[in-house]
Amino acid sequence: MKKKILIIHGHGGGAMGVGHMRAGIAIEEAARVSPDLEVRMLDMLEYIDSFLERMFDMFYRQTIMNCPKLWAISYYLPDTKWFGKIWSKRQASLDIKHLKKEFVDTIKEFAPDVVICPFWLPLEVISIYREKGIIDPNAFRMCGVITDYYPHRFWIHPNIDRYFVANDLCRTRLIGEGIDATKIRITGIPILKIFTVKDDRNAICAKMGLNPDDFILSILGGGFGAGRIKKIFTKLLGLDLPVQVLVTTGRNKKLKSELEKITAKVRLKNMKAQVFGFIDKIEDLYNISNLIVSKSGGISISEIMSMGCPMVIMDPIPGQEEYNRDYLVQNNAALFARNPKELGKILSSLIREPERLKKLAENVRRIARPNAAIDIVRESLAVEENS
Repeated sequence: MKKKILIIHGHGGGAMGVGHMRAGIAIEEAARVSPDLEVRMLDMLEYIDSFLERMFDMFYRQTIMNCPKLWAISYYLPDTKWFGKIWSKRQASLDIKHLKKEFVDTIKEFAPDVVICPFWLPLEVISIYREKGIIDPNAFRMCGVITDYYPHRFWIHPNIDRYFVANDLCRTRLIGEGIDATKIRITGIPILKIFTVKDDRNAICAKMGLNPDDFILSILGGGFGAGRIKKIFTKLLGLDLPVQVLVTTGRNKKLKSELEKITAKVRLKNMKAQVFGFIDKIEDLYNISNLIVSKSGGISISEIMSMGCPMVIMDPIPGQEEYNRDYLVQNNAALFARNPKELGKILSSLIREPERLKKLAENVRRIARPNAAIDIVRESLAVEENS
C-alpha cells in the first residue's frame, strides 16, 4: 500500500510571495520519484476567507513594497519573547476564525501518513487543532520545513513531530524556544532538481550571444523597485568595466524598455550590457554567471548557492531577508552592497582580485545543500515509520 504525503504550502495568488510554493513543489518533485508514494499539494491560502487574504496581502506584499520600515516593526516585534506570546495567541485565534472548515475536511479525506509544511501558517493551525482534538495527533506525522536561514517565532509550535532547518543557527533557536533537539534535522532548504545540475556553460553562452571567457554579472532586477534597478544599472554602465552585464526585469515590460533606452544612449568600450524580461530558464543565468546581484529570499539564494555562484546582496526585505544576508556574509559566501556606489566598488575589486571571487565561490559550495528536498522526504518517512 502506498504511503501518502500531503504538502501544504501558501500561495493564494501571490499574497505571501512564491517562495513557500516553490519549496513545496521541490518536495513534491523529490517525493514523486518513488512509485511507493502518493503525493498531494494543498494551498492553504485557498481555504481562508477574503478578509484574511486581504490582510495577508496588505501586511506582506503591500507593506514590503510601500513601507518597509513598517514591515520591519511588524516582523521583529512579534519575534520578541515579551510581545511574541501575546501576539501569537491573538494571531492564531484570528487565523482559525477565518479558516474554512473544508481545510480540515480535505486533510481528513486524503488521510495522509505524513504532512509536510514549508509554510508557517499550517504549522500554527494544525498544532492548535491537535491540542484541541479537532485533528487526532496520531492520524499523521506533522513536519515543518523552515524556508529561511533563521526562524521567526511564528514557525515554532509545540505539536510538531519534526522540523527541517537550514543550518545549526536555526536548530539552536528552536531548541532555545523549547523544541526537543531530537525533533530537529539540518537538511537545508528544498530546491528543484534543475538547480542542482551544472549544464554546459559554453553552450548556454553561445545560445545567449555571450563570450564564456569574459566576466558575467547578472542582476536579478525583478525583485528590486524600478527606480532602484535603473540607478544600479546606470551606475554600472558609467564604470564601463570589462564585464558582460545581464539584467532581468521579470514581467515588467516598461522597465525593460527603459533599461534598453539607457543602454542605447551610452557608449561602452569595455562593458557589454543585455536586458532580458522574464527568463523561463533562470537556472541558465545561474549556470553562466561569475557573480549575481540579488535580494536574499531563502529559496532564491538556496538555488543560486546550489549552482555554486557567489552573490552580492542588495536591498534585503527587513526581517527574514536580513537574517539570510547575514548568514551568507558571515560565512563569506556573499558580499553586501548598501547602494549602487558600493556595488561598483565591490565589482571593481573582484575583477582585480579573481582569487577573492574564487574563495567566495568555494564558500558558497561549502554551505550549499542541493539535496535538501530528497533528504526531507526521506526523513519525513522515517518519522512515520518510527511512530
